[in-house]
Parts: sequence; C-alpha cells; structure tokens
Amino acid sequence: MQPAPVPQIPEIAEHEPAVKPERAKRIYFIIAIAVVALLILYGIYALVTSGKETTDDAQVAADVVPVAARIAGQIVNVYIHENQQLHKGDPIADIDPSDALVKVAQAQADLQSALAQAADADARVAVAQASAKGGYVAAQGAVQASREMAGTSSAAVAQARAAIARAEANANKARLDLARAEDLGGKGDISKAQVDAARAANETAQAELAQARAALTASENQRQAAVANIQQAQGRFEQSAPVAAQVNAAQAQAQLGHAKVQTAQAALQAAQLSLSYTKIAAPVDGLASKLAVHPGSYVALGQPIVQLVPRTTYVIANFKETQLKAMHPGQRASIKVDALGGRKFDGHLESLSGGTGATFSLLPPDNASGNFVKVVQRVPVRISWNGPPAEVVPAGSSVEVTVYTK
Repeated sequence: MQPAPVPQIPEIAEHEPAVKPERAKRIYFIIAIAVVALLILYGIYALVTSGKETTDDAQVAADVVPVAARIAGQIVNVYIHENQQLHKGDPIADIDPSDALVKVAQAQADLQSALAQAADADARVAVAQASAKGGYVAAQGAVQASREMAGTSSAAVAQARAAIARAEANANKARLDLARAEDLGGKGDISKAQVDAARAANETAQAELAQARAALTASENQRQAAVANIQQAQGRFEQSAPVAAQVNAAQAQAQLGHAKVQTAQAALQAAQLSLSYTKIAAPVDGLASKLAVHPGSYVALGQPIVQLVPRTTYVIANFKETQLKAMHPGQRASIKVDALGGRKFDGHLESLSGGTGATFSLLPPDNASGNFVKVVQRVPVRISWNGPPAEVVPAGSSVEVTVYTK
C-alpha cells in the first residue's frame, strides 16, 4: 500500500509582503481617520457636557398633607370624592358627635357646680370676717366687763367688812348695855321696861351683825364668781383672737373654689374642642388623594382620612456624590418631564441635603460590620421649578434634571 502524497506548500518569496503596500496604506489611513474622529467626538462631548451635571434619578415631589382623625368615632357623612380639588376650610367628613355632645353637657354642668361652690366660698369669707371680728370685739368687751364686775365685787366685800365691824361694835355695845340694865334692874334702880328695851336693842344688834356677816359671805362669793367670769371671758377672747387665721382659712377655701372653676372651664373647653374635631375640614388647599373612609366607617384616633396634594410642586434629584463638587444653591437647572414627552422646564437649585439617601433609609448601612464594598452614594438635591401643577404632573413622576454649574 503506497503512502498518500503530501501536499506541496507554495513557496513565498521572502521579499514579498502578506498585504500589498497600497492596501496596507489604505488600512492605516482608515484607522487614523477613525482615531481622529473618536477624539473629535470625545472633544465635542466634553465641550458639550462641561459645566453641567445631569441625572435621571429624579422625581417630582410635593409637601403632601395627611388629614387624620383627631378623635375616634363612626363616619356619618363624607363630602368629597377621590381626586377632588379642595380649598382650605372645605368640609371633608363628619364623625358622629353624640359622645362629644354628652361630654360637653357634662362639662357645662360641672362648671355650673364649681361656680356655685365658688360663690358659696366667697360668701363664707364675708361671714367669717364679720363673725371673727365681731366675736373678737365681743370677747374683748366681756373680759373688760368681767374685770369691772370683779372690781365692783371687791368694793362690795370691803363695804361688807366695814359693815361687820360697825355691827360688831353695835352688838358689843348692846350686850354691855343689856348687862348693865339687867344689873340695875335687879337692884331696882331702873324699870323692867328699860331692861326689856336694852334686851331688844341687844338682839337687834346681834341680828344686824349676823346680817353683815352674811352680806360679807355673799360679796365674797360674788367676787369669786367675777374672777371666774374673767377667766372664762379671757378664754373666749384668746379663742377669738386669731381673727386673721380664721379669715385666711375661709379665703383659702374660696381660692380652692375658684381653682375648681378654672379646672371646670378647661374641661369644658377640651370637650368643646373634641366636639369641633367631629367636623373634619381641609387644612390647606390641595388635591384629595387616597380617600380612605366612607359613611359607616369607624376611625380610630390618628387614622388617615385623606391625603391633600398641593398644586405647587418641586423636584428632588438624586445626584452622585462625585457630581456635587461644583454645585451650590442658586444655579440654573433644566428639567425634562417624561410624562409630557420630554418637555423641558426651567428651575434653579434650591438646596442640597445634609445626608445621603442611604443615611435616611429605614435600615442605614453599617460599613463597620463585615466586608466593605465602596458604593457611590447619591445625595438628594431640591430643585424649584416653574412646572405644571400636581394635577398635570403628579407627585412622584420621573424627570431628568440638568444643573448648570458654570
């Protein structure tokens, strides 16, 4: 069996190139033109994009006002519908006011009771002032009268003692006269009638002495009674002496009554305020969105009723942190709205956020734990613009923002 023939490779002369020179020049020329074109395009792009920063991570925003129930209760009336334009003060809904009306009536009754108690306390102050001062003066007069009576009783005792001395002298004289009369009568020098007269005079003198002694005893008893009356009157005087304390106590009760009046007034105002909360009205102008209630619904305290979106909006653009170097408030901005087919509006940079979006997220990143991967952060930038109202471009719509830094 004969071996297969080996194909012959054509020999190429060493001086013959793989590509013809004309074709090689043409290729090099094309490559040079492409490089120059790329450089020109890059120069044009750099020239066009210099002095401005652009991001498509931007949305239309508005200061949405949530309207919530300020008391719990059942919704009885709803006056608006979804996406209705409201003005400040327009009625939104009514909560059943029955409980609030009962609380207002109770607070009014408590206020009337407090007013009556305060008036009674004021009257008691006047009575206490009159009673305390009158009792003090009366007790002081009683002390003085008792002292004068004691002085009179002492004088009566002295007078009774003088009467006893006089009666004792008369009694001694009558006794001696009787003794002499009896002696003379026994001798017959005087008559029996004279003896009887002397005996009667003696008995009279002895009786007068006994009467004088009884009068002394009565005068001394009166003096002791007068002294006791002085002590009793002095005790009543001392008891009525703290007039100021008694009046102050009555005034303190009056002040407590007036404090209860103020408390009742505050409770009435709170009840009336709760009653006013049954009428839910729009706090600001805006477009009613996310209406969450209907007649018959029960709402709890703080439960959302509706969201009011104001007509005036602004733009929040999230720029990369590497784009913020030349940005500052007041710079001109251009906003292209996707919802309007790319229509552009003018604006200006109003402010830059004090933190990145991740900082204010629900779970902010903790770069100190675990492995760290550097990620370019985005910073919210507020842009004010002359764009259409919220009913034309709703809040949350996507836009593209360009800030001119030069």
